[in-house]
Order: sequence, then structure tokens, then C-alpha cells
Amino acid sequence: MLYDLFIHLLGFLFRIASLFNAKARLWVAGRRNWRARYRSALLKLAAEKGEQSRILWVHAASLGEFEQGRPLIAAFRTRYPRWRIVLTFFSPSGFEVRKNYAHADLICYLPADTRRNACDFVEIVRPDIAVFVKYEFWSNYLHTLKDRQVPTFLVSALFRPEQPFFRWYGGFWRDMLDCFTQIFVQNTASESLLKAHGVSHVRRAGDTRVDRVLDIAAGAPENALVASFARTPEQPDIFVAGSTWESDESVLLPALSLHFSSGTAAHTWKLIIAPHEPGHAEKTARTVRQVFGFGE
Repeated sequence: MLYDLFIHLLGFLFRIASLFNAKARLWVAGRRNWRARYRSALLKLAAEKGEQSRILWVHAASLGEFEQGRPLIAAFRTRYPRWRIVLTFFSPSGFEVRKNYAHADLICYLPADTRRNACDFVEIVRPDIAVFVKYEFWSNYLHTLKDRQVPTFLVSALFRPEQPFFRWYGGFWRDMLDCFTQIFVQNTASESLLKAHGVSHVRRAGDTRVDRVLDIAAGAPENALVASFARTPEQPDIFVAGSTWESDESVLLPALSLHFSSGTAAHTWKLIIAPHEPGHAEKTARTVRQVFGFGE
């Protein structure tokens, strides 16, 4: 099957990239000898919580998707404290930041989506419920869960007409949608699009990231630096650009500079930029100083 060849090729490319890329090295190392490690960790959990405790498996691609699934995990933990929660990530960006997240019992990488890996992983974890967040569609995992009659849910999903699900060649992708017990989407447009293509097991439930943002805002500690960026009568306007890449900033910063250089805009706005990669922050700061003509 072409898909399986693609997954094997993807793993091979990650191994090649690991020779010179730190994230790729983490991706490869985190999946090494995973069967023995995951089996051992789950046996330990079973001893702590009891063999009969049930398992919720939540999968997120990276940190952003985790933040969308986080309110669900926390609420589930509160309501069902005896359940074991397994949290998997595809990307090191999520795993490395949240590998000690308190509400999950086992946090690990999702093995590459080969048929053997999917069957072995589901056999080792034996989830009673599986939850995938937003854009995670892994064919072998989804079909394995369906074959084993594991209730499987997609949450905070977004769909657009140009996605392969809705193309003439999208049968492979539409088959994955049929593997979900229920699909929870963020907006009416996604719900209507799915229903127009014969997908009836869909409900509009909103974006769980909004719940997370409200939780953060409610519990945010005092921070003098953050407070200095609060609105004031003299500077009532704030522009925030989050998770930016260099390509974004190359367009955004000159446009903002042009806007701020006219009239009184430069004196009424505050600008906050949060690069996607923390290591890129200093370079972004230098670019801001150059574009806006600030001193060091």
C-alpha cells in the first residue's frame, strides 16, 4: 500500500535528518525500543491503579494541539480519577515541553503509523476510549481502533473544502472519517461541510482552546513585564502576533513599520511578537530593531 510505503519513507527521512537536526534526533530517540518501554510503564501503572482501571488515550500532534486537548484531559481526570490516561505526541515540540504533565499517567511519542506499530501499540495500551485532537489522521491507528471496536473521537476539528476529504481522489481520507465514533468540530462551516458529504456523526462543540485561554487568564500570576504592556489611555491599542515564523515576520514587520510611521499610530500602539521557536526570539528582536529603527 502506498500509504505504508510513505510512512516507512517518513521514518527513514527522520533518521537521516537526525544526523544534523536536534528535533529529528529527539523524534528518533523517543521512539527507540518503544514496545518494551511502554509495556513496562503500563504494567507499573496497572500495579498502582489496579488491573481493572480503564484507559483513556489522547493523541496530540504537538504543543498547540495539546493545549486544545488539555481542558478535556483535566476535566476527565477530575470526573474519573481511577482511569489511567495515556498522552501521546507526534512532535518533540509537544513532548519535550509537556512530558511531565500532571494529569496524564503515561506521556510518550506515538510510534510511526505502520500496520505493525499500530496493532502493537493498541495491543499494549488497550485503550477503552481514544481521542485525537484537531488534525490527527493516522490511517493504521484509526482502522485498528475501529476493528477492535474502541470508541474513538476527534475533537476541536476544523474542515475546509480544499482538504483531500472532499476531493474526487479523497476516498482514502474519507475512510478515516468513518473510523471515528463522533467528530466534534469548532464551527458551523465544518459541521455543514461534513454533513454535505454524508458524514452524519458530527457535532459542533466549539474550540477547546478557548476554555484553556480562559483558564490561563483566570489563574495568571502578577507579572510586571506583562503588566507594562497593558492598555493605557495614552496607548489603548495592542497588536499581538503569536507563533510567528521568519517568513511571517518578513511580511508583517515592514507592514507594521509603514503603518506606525504615519500619523500618531507609533505612539498609540504596543506590539507583542511571540516567535514559534523560542530560539528565534533574539533574531526577531534584532529584526524589529532594524525595521523600526530602534537602538539597542
